Amino acid sequence: MGYTLLNPSAVGFDVVRRPAAARVASVLLVAATATPALLADLAARHPLVGLPAGPRRAALAESVQMREIRAASFPVLSAGDDGGRPVVQADPGGWDSFALGGAHELGPYVCEQLLGPGALPPVDPDDVRVLAADLLAEAVVGAWTAGATEPADDLYRTVRQAASTAGRPAGLGPNAVRVVALLDGLPTGTRGCGAFLRRTRGTADPVEWATAMQEAAWAAWLSGRERPAVAAQMLAVIALADRGIGAGDLAARVWNLVSGMVAVAVVQDLLPDATVAALAGPAPDW
Repeated sequence: MGYTLLNPSAVGFDVVRRPAAARVASVLLVAATATPALLADLAARHPLVGLPAGPRRAALAESVQMREIRAASFPVLSAGDDGGRPVVQADPGGWDSFALGGAHELGPYVCEQLLGPGALPPVDPDDVRVLAADLLAEAVVGAWTAGATEPADDLYRTVRQAASTAGRPAGLGPNAVRVVALLDGLPTGTRGCGAFLRRTRGTADPVEWATAMQEAAWAAWLSGRERPAVAAQMLAVIALADRGIGAGDLAARVWNLVSGMVAVAVVQDLLPDATVAALAGPAPDW
């Protein structure tokens, strides 16, 4: 299952269980909310920016190839505990050790989905978009492979510096206030998770929940809110990572619950009441 703009919840499901989940999500958030001005700033920070066009494009192609090789060699999830935040739990066959993609999906997701030629208004020259996307792809793969306690590398700091210069992301769509309010109310720690799940009145039917998620994804796509939908899911990852919730809780039901609530918040004005109810209530127990 590849990462696409139609399944930001699936991307979040994998990212939220990484040791450096917030770091991965913050790079994807930058990609999802990038403006032409931010892309130009990122492109100007790319180490290849000073090369003539021909050698630069050849070097970029080599960079993509090396990134794909490096990403493909990295395990999707690794057992054990990293910096106090479990990556997977003891059950190797459970949902907490199951991934829908991996590091090898991230480069194409950034370069072709979030920042592909048709994903944004035309950027002049197009090399600006390509250089910025390559920088972000390198940063997100590096963040994916990082441990929870590893210091941020120079590339990640470069991305964050450019993003901070651009200001707070404004790409959450017309329901931004609803999304932010939802994220501000998320639980903290294992005890908070338990209370949060108890408030959701049990367990949803998995088929009903999955169907509702598809409806929300298509509503975002058809209304042009696919990038806000990605941004909202990445903000949810960051919020949950900051609250110290373990991978087991996230994989069991917490991520599905939060992700569904976030998905519906982005496009609630476009969905029928039944779909809103399916995603704003309980999470499925797979």
